[in-house]
Amino acid sequence: MNKTHINTSTSSPDDQTAGWSKLWDTDSSNLWDRGMPSPALIDFIEERVNPLTEDGRRKKALVPGCGKGYDVVMLALHGFEVYGLEVSETGASVAREYARSELHNPQDYNFGSHFKENPEVGKGEVTILQGDFFKRDWEVPLCASSEYASSVGWENG
Repeated sequence: MNKTHINTSTSSPDDQTAGWSKLWDTDSSNLWDRGMPSPALIDFIEERVNPLTEDGRRKKALVPGCGKGYDVVMLALHGFEVYGLEVSETGASVAREYARSELHNPQDYNFGSHFKENPEVGKGEVTILQGDFFKRDWEVPLCASSEYASSVGWENG
């Protein structure tokens, strides 16, 4: 077993959080980094999801464990208001820098074959937060969370 991985079976949640931060701080984040957004997510968004509500407001999306921010930025480029959550401050900082650069000059890998630019939609906003998803030591205005959940077929609990 690679000693840089986190042993989740014997470590506490706080140790796991520290472990993720250590991976970021030692520049070992490439263990899970594919270098681009999820192609399946791009296809899903472009084929099935309108980033605007019926009354023209942007739908909101939360990406927990956002890493370098690839999926966060891709969703914003498709018109969503997106919140990326990363447990490591180093990771959150990397994601903020990536978002600043990529939103200004997006690469082709952010778009699939079904993308149709719509000037009425435009780019959404990106907010990167540092926090632990399971501790709720972070806050996102989730008043429109059901709008996103509905758009991807989730039911309210």
